Amino acid sequence: LPDELYGPLYEALLSLLERGVGASGGDLVVRLAAVSAFKALVERWGFGLDKYTSQENILGRYLTVLYAVLRDANEFDTRSQILTLISDLIERLGDKRVVSCIDVIVKPLPNLWESSRKQNLLRSSILGILRQIVEAVGALPDVAPKLHSTIYPLIAYSIDTRHPESIYLSDDGLALWEAVLKATPIYVNELHNLFSCALPLLEFDLSRTKIIMSIMSCYILIGGREFMKVSSNIIINCFKLVLENARSECAIYIVQTMDLILQCYPKEALLLLKEPI
Repeated sequence: LPDELYGPLYEALLSLLERGVGASGGDLVVRLAAVSAFKALVERWGFGLDKYTSQENILGRYLTVLYAVLRDANEFDTRSQILTLISDLIERLGDKRVVSCIDVIVKPLPNLWESSRKQNLLRSSILGILRQIVEAVGALPDVAPKLHSTIYPLIAYSIDTRHPESIYLSDDGLALWEAVLKATPIYVNELHNLFSCALPLLEFDLSRTKIIMSIMSCYILIGGREFMKVSSNIIINCFKLVLENARSECAIYIVQTMDLILQCYPKEALLLLKEPI
């Protein structure tokens, strides 16, 4: 189809989901069919570049109707497909439009998380969407702190090895944790408290050494001497665990992190690193 014909198609589907028989409370079969048609349009080349989909408010409208369908859908596969479509939309429409409708994107996710108990694949998708949002927002001081405060409880749950679900959620939780650390404009207690999970995560799976050392490096840079003082035992035990049990390629990440400590805190490093070395 010529590009100029896609605009009316997008508008017809949105109107159907916003006001027609496919609106909230309407025929779910019709609504799901409209979502499937919309998915095909999102996947086409040029989506987000043409005149219609490059409108500033378009992402907010799409997300509002998709979340409405998601709330009413009960089937796991359907909910998973809609979350994947939301993720694709965020990726295709870009950072500026994500920031402009941040509340529309984020507000439904904590409730969706709660309603997805024992559906770990859905929760993993939610963590992935949040990572996309964190990376899009970056360290914007008027947006990032509020966004991160919403995310901390989800990270804490997903990386807590005391929860059986952490087997399925921890990798996405670690990726989101790292993204938040790289984007945070301030160091807060909620962020500080997450670090206690680093050692149990390593004890469970040493293949996580690379990302946990990346996370530790972020803490070293933004947490300051107070972090080093309070968390020194965790840092030492992480180093010892990997050096005593892991393969040589994992030791490289330990050495890189030790080097960062030496550069940032040379006096403290002499005492801190004496035992692992």
